[in-house]
Amino acid sequence: MVCWSGALPGSEAGCSCDMSDGVFAGRSHSYGQPSMSLRSALRQMVIDRSAAKEIFGRGSLEELTIKIATNAGYGKLSQDVAPRSGWNAFEETMESIGGSAVTSPYHAAMTTSLVRALLLAISNEIEILSVTTDGFITRESNIEALECCGIADVFRDSRGALTGDRTVWEIKHLQDDLLNFTTSANISPSYEGGG
Repeated sequence: MVCWSGALPGSEAGCSCDMSDGVFAGRSHSYGQPSMSLRSALRQMVIDRSAAKEIFGRGSLEELTIKIATNAGYGKLSQDVAPRSGWNAFEETMESIGGSAVTSPYHAAMTTSLVRALLLAISNEIEILSVTTDGFITRESNIEALECCGIADVFRDSRGALTGDRTVWEIKHLQDDLLNFTTSANISPSYEGGG
């Protein structure tokens, strides 16, 4: 399983995208520079999560708490981009959740669409056995070197800015065979996972 550390295929697919130096055109700070308004907070969360993994271990309460808090930031950005209802236990009725103070359809769409673009791009370069929201299963082992239809460097630069490491993909485990029941229900016929 490989995950993005986290649909813009190139012109081969007959589509185009306005990009300048790895920054998507159209959104900029009032001073003409790209907006990086969320970068420092997200960078600190990534640093803290990495430290928690090192000190307390992967899957520890401390590491998972920071992971959930980091992901909650995306949840608040995308809250009520598409209208949603929630149960009000006091009133015993469904009611609109409504947006948050930081709801941003632009940031929500860019977050999900860029990862989907990367997954689509890599699927044009290697065989994908199964794909999830932010990862996939493949037989390939050297995926970091792939250019992903020309957009890999955008992700490398982003990872470098957030972590100091330009590695895009995190290999969770190796597997070269797969029985796929649903998106999240995959098994290997061999005890060792085929890898």
